[in-house]
Amino acid sequence: MSDYLKHGEEMAISRRVHYFEHKEITALTALPLEELQARREKSAAAETAVFDKLCEDAKAWETQASETMLIDMAIEYAKTPAVEHTANKWQPDGYGHGQEISNMVYKMYHHGYGVQPRDKGARSRGVVSDLGGAHASRERRALYRLGSRTAKEAVHG
Repeated sequence: MSDYLKHGEEMAISRRVHYFEHKEITALTALPLEELQARREKSAAAETAVFDKLCEDAKAWETQASETMLIDMAIEYAKTPAVEHTANKWQPDGYGHGQEISNMVYKMYHHGYGVQPRDKGARSRGVVSDLGGAHASRERRALYRLGSRTAKEAVHG
């Protein structure tokens, strides 16, 4: 059987009956067709009543599971440490290469740099500004290494 419960997310109850798991059929084969059909209708009606009750119980589970899910989300929120931010003021970044500004919503970096191209005598200059994200520091490091290429070209080829 594949019954399972994942609190606050999912529930599954699955059943399938097979004739060989139940009583002998011999006693039923002796009954007339009309009586068998009447018994079938009565049994199917009782089965429908049980199913309807299970559906009501599933709706009650949905209500309770949504409450569990909200509690789980509140627990995750409570476990999440507050972000460190600059209170919306520019200040030197932690690497000594530029400046950063941030609040509880965003983080932005600004860095000026100079690169000596290998094939030219002149010094090229540039500015890097990006919003903080999963790839921001990787892109910044790539810019330092590769000079005149953009961060996207440096990271992604």
